[in-house]
Amino acid sequence: MPHRITPASSGWLSTKSVTPSWPLAPAAYEAWRVVEDTTAQKLLTLTGGLVIEDGEHRARTDTGSRNIDGYASTFTSSGVDFEVLEAKELMQRWPQFHLAGDERAIYQTRIRD
Repeated sequence: MPHRITPASSGWLSTKSVTPSWPLAPAAYEAWRVVEDTTAQKLLTLTGGLVIEDGEHRARTDTGSRNIDGYASTFTSSGVDFEVLEAKELMQRWPQFHLAGDERAIYQTRIRD
């Protein structure tokens, strides 16, 4: 699981990302819930996810299934809700992104536990 430490207004905030198609995701979610119940602290926030892929770069790189089509296949077989977006759709929804036009994205609309 990717792990990163980021500054927060009240010190340091540690974040973890659990991919819902990962076979151990249900157990990971349950473990976080047990820790929350034990400590009476809210520790887990379930969110969606966005991956943007540079189409031109990917066309020149052997990525196997680590690309939008591979993620879509994995999400479909795992029952994860998602949308595939072209660059124009992505920029309309999230105008902070300024893309060249050949990018694609996959958006996990919600994470289930």
